[in-house]
Formats: sequence, C-alpha cells, structure tokens
Amino acid sequence: MGLLTLDELESLFAQEGSLVGSCWYDYDPVMPGALVAHRQVFLDEVATLLVDQDASEIESLIAEYDRAVEGNRAVFGQGASTEQLDTHLVQARIREATADVADTTDAADDRWFQPSLAVRRFVDRVSDGGAAATTEDELKCLYADIGRLGVPLAPSGFPTELPERILRSIDDLTHSLSVLLHSNTAFDVRLSQFRPLWSIDLAAACGERLRQSATVTQPKYLAAKALGAPLPDGLAERAVEIERRATVQAHATHRAAAAIAILIDPIVEAANTLVDDANQEIAEAEAQEAAERRQLRAEVGFPHPGVHAYGVSPRGAELWVRDFLRHLGAVEAEATQQTDDGGVDVVCDDFLVSVKHYAHFVPVEEVREIFAVAAVDGKAAVLWTSGTLTAAGSEFADVAPVAVVQYNVETGQVVGLNVAGTQHLEAVRGEGQARC
Repeated sequence: MGLLTLDELESLFAQEGSLVGSCWYDYDPVMPGALVAHRQVFLDEVATLLVDQDASEIESLIAEYDRAVEGNRAVFGQGASTEQLDTHLVQARIREATADVADTTDAADDRWFQPSLAVRRFVDRVSDGGAAATTEDELKCLYADIGRLGVPLAPSGFPTELPERILRSIDDLTHSLSVLLHSNTAFDVRLSQFRPLWSIDLAAACGERLRQSATVTQPKYLAAKALGAPLPDGLAERAVEIERRATVQAHATHRAAAAIAILIDPIVEAANTLVDDANQEIAEAEAQEAAERRQLRAEVGFPHPGVHAYGVSPRGAELWVRDFLRHLGAVEAEATQQTDDGGVDVVCDDFLVSVKHYAHFVPVEEVREIFAVAAVDGKAAVLWTSGTLTAAGSEFADVAPVAVVQYNVETGQVVGLNVAGTQHLEAVRGEGQARC
C-alpha cells in the first residue's frame, strides 16, 4: 500500500466520516453501536498509513472524521445504505484512496516530492473549467500542499530562502485564482448572506496554511534526509557529509520545483487562457461595432464640412479635417482628445493625422513627431496644415515620407503639398468610391 500525505489523509478521513454521517438514522436503535464499530474498524485499517504522523496529527485526523460524521448527520435521510459500513467495503475504499500512490522501494523518498492526490484532482478540475465548484477547504489544501512541497527548496529557512522564481509562481497562482474565481460565491453563516469566495482574507488564510504546512513538514524532512544533525568533527568525514548534503539538496531542489509546477502551472495557464479568450471576445465585439458604424456612415455619406469665411479655432480645424476625411471616404476618421494626444489629432484605420492650424511655417520637429508616433503605431504619417513647411520640414517629409496636405477652411479647398500628400488624397477618395 502506498503512502499518503497529511492532506490526503485528511481527505480520506473526511470522506469516510461524511459517508458514515449520511447513513445516520435517528430512529434505528442499532445505529449508535454500528457507528462506534465502524469508527474502530476504520482506524484499525488505516493504522499502517499513520506511521509517519505524530500524535497531534492523528488526533486532528480523527477530529476531522468526527466532524464529518456530525456535519452530515444533521442532514439524515440521504439514502446511503448502512451496508457501506461493512468492513470489506471500508477496506475497498482505503485501497482505492491509495491505488494511485506508487508502492515502490523509493516510496518513502518520493513522498516529499509527490503532490497530494486530492489536490492534483482539484487542480485538474479547475484547469479543465471546473472552478465553479471550488470550496475554501480545497483552496487551503492546495496552498498547504505547496508549503509541504516547498520545504526541500528552503530546508533551513522557509519561506524566506525560497527561490525568487518559486515566490513569483505562488504570486501568479494567487492572481490566477482571483481571475478564475471572480464570480464564485460562498455563504457566510455569520452574515446570513452570500459573499465572494476569493477575497483578501481567504488569500491571507491560504498563505498562512502554506506556512503552517511547511513548519510541520520541515523537521520531518530534515530528519528523514539527515540534514539537521551537526557536521562531523573530522575533516575527511565533514567533507564527505558536506558533499552528501549538497547532492541531496541538488536532487531535492529539482524534484520539489517540478512538483510545485505540477500544481501551479495548469491553474496559471487556465487563467491566462480565460483572459486571452475574454480579450479576444472584446476585440471581436469592438471590431464588429466599428465595422457596423463604418457601414452605416458609408451608406449615409458625409457632406463637405463647408466653407468658413471667418476661419475656425485650432480645435475647429481638427474637426473640419476629420469631417473632410469622412467626406472623402475615410468614414472611420475620429478626432482625438485635445490633451495627451501625442501630436495625433485624427485617427484613421491606416494613417494618423496631425493638424497644424498655422498661418506660418511648420517646423521640422513637428513633422518628425507625427512620423515617429505613426511609425510606432504601424501606420502612415499624414500632416494637414493651413500654412506650409520649412525647407527642412519639406525635405524630411519627402524622404520619410510624411504626406502633407494644405487645407483652407475659408475656401473649402485642400491640396497635396508633396507627392505623398497628393497620393494620400487620391487613396482616401478611392477608398470612398470603392465603398460606394
């Protein structure tokens, strides 16, 4: 029979107690005697599994059994047959609980690096989309198992000596659970109402279970690996012992890290997939909304923004350019906010526009700015101005290139100031005609 961890034993005792409680029937006079007999049979059968547990842990396991019996007794009449209390069925359940645990000559060593079966089943369920049925006890058992498995990584100073990557993994786990359990609720008996399952308090309680589990495991691990005893006095013996401990620790570090990854990685991956899927749905919904908006604009069409004999303000110029682009065919054109726009005033699918409502020359620095911002965004750079460019600005715009368009709100006319500007206007007009 394979060995079980303390968490697995707790699960076994709780499950057996729950089964017994579900068999309870208040009006059966033989029931009390049958329950007492079962309790003794069960403890006798699991005795071989408790050889590594100290007295306080065994008492805690028995208390877990008793609580489960009493807790399920309050809801009697569940239909469980008292035949479940028979000795041969008790033995069968214990065999089933230990069936997946390797029974080899290395089992005593493997137990330090084997995740709890109950916790592994929980992780598998959550990573397969079954997070909705999660309970607080399952979460605490998960963290307790990580604490137990983490001891070989920091045998003399848990958790302060844990490798940084393991600490980051635990933080990733906590964040991932907050994502996966964001809609889960639990009933608060004190408040008589439902509350979010995952909370700051529960996260702190899970962290405490992790530390408690490591505290209990640490002396046992040190004793089993003979790592806690003082080094020998002789130089030769001391060197041999130091080498042995280094070998043991190197082996343990690799196996412990792998065991923790078995519990953490699937949950983190499931959370990342959930976030990616949600982001993809949002992106698709936004793209669909934008496509419908463009289609509507294309069907309705946009008039010429008109002639403004007395001119417009700088903001009015930005809106005039936006409306002119829509009129030409860029129906998706949107004006940006007036602050923190990075020099971009109008955004279109394929290009970014900077509007310079100047009566004088646009300096080369402002031409470079729109080119740089557009390049970062992977779009073409366009500059619309009511003035013209300096010689350096024109030279840079031709080489970069930056499409330069001159507009006049007083006449309602626009013209390309360079080859790229002319091509830009033709392309936008062509796009509008294609949509029609």
